[in-house]
Amino acid sequence: MASAPYDSSRVRDLIDMNVLISSQLDNNKAKQAIKTIFEQHKRSVPDKLELPPEQWRQQFNIIAESRKLDLTIAQAFYNIESYAKKLAT
Repeated sequence: MASAPYDSSRVRDLIDMNVLISSQLDNNKAKQAIKTIFEQHKRSVPDKLELPPEQWRQQFNIIAESRKLDLTIAQAFYNIESYAKKLAT
């Protein structure tokens, strides 16, 4: 069986992260959770987020539409990047 050209769980993560951000997360708890996850994987939190691959766009649109979200992948990335910058300050 051939693998998909994208990791669909990562595509869903973009949407899930936007839903969480819009739900008014506690910034201190979010910052600690991110730190803990990266420590568990023995990685450091990146200084800059990488744009999602173009091949994620179609799957993103399908998932967003199924969840009745008016959100493009570019908007989702911008929201996540803005929130990450907010947590970094």
